[in-house]
Amino acid sequence: MPITFGCKCGQQYNVPDTFAGRELRCPACEAVLVVPATSAIGELVPDADEAEEEPGTTYGLADNRHPTVDDEPDIVDENPDVVEEFADDDAGDPEYFVAANPAKAYRLYPYGDELLVLHAGPFRWSLAGVLASRSGLGKASARTAADESAREALARRAAALDRLTLDELRAEADAHPESCRVTADNTSMARIGPPAARGPADRKKEPAIAGRVTFRHASTGTWDLVLLTKADARMAARAFRRVLGPENVDVASGPVDGRG
Repeated sequence: MPITFGCKCGQQYNVPDTFAGRELRCPACEAVLVVPATSAIGELVPDADEAEEEPGTTYGLADNRHPTVDDEPDIVDENPDVVEEFADDDAGDPEYFVAANPAKAYRLYPYGDELLVLHAGPFRWSLAGVLASRSGLGKASARTAADESAREALARRAAALDRLTLDELRAEADAHPESCRVTADNTSMARIGPPAARGPADRKKEPAIAGRVTFRHASTGTWDLVLLTKADARMAARAFRRVLGPENVDVASGPVDGRG
């Protein structure tokens, strides 16, 4: 379950429970915080130098441009021929992974022999941390009016998508002009791998990217999306393999080429 906790300046955050004991920096007051083991709403979180030393990494709440995600760019699957099974709608909330291009965020839902690519709102690097964590969009702090507008749009879209069943999400993928369905009939190949640095700006953002997926869709053209966590990257590899077949999905350990 997500851990909810607060900074001494009054800001509150939600992060996955895997971040317990790790350090992050509050974007509001720049204090270095330690994520508690359990939710601590309303309690002050001590600075790192006041807590016991524990190994950890910096979570990307502090950097307004390119938050750091605790993932190495190593997404090579040890069993490339294994086709992943995903939970159906009756087993709970539909499973999805998150991807983005420079302007838009997407949720990708495995659905039988299809992959539903749903527009999830605008993408800004300042909100990449909460987007990757799948929680806190309604409470995340924003430093600029543009960030706040994007946060509100992401939260509204997330609320709308969370209410839909897989069948309804499939209909949404067909109806929404910025969404699509990936099938073996309209997509022949996909490549998934670590991000390719293309210049100084990309190298600055690379720590926030766990991988990149590129594919050519017959109706909507070439997609080049970044994957924000290793979990997203691994799920992307398995989902595309299930839809296109393992032989048609290149999961690379080197840079992935694609169109920006």
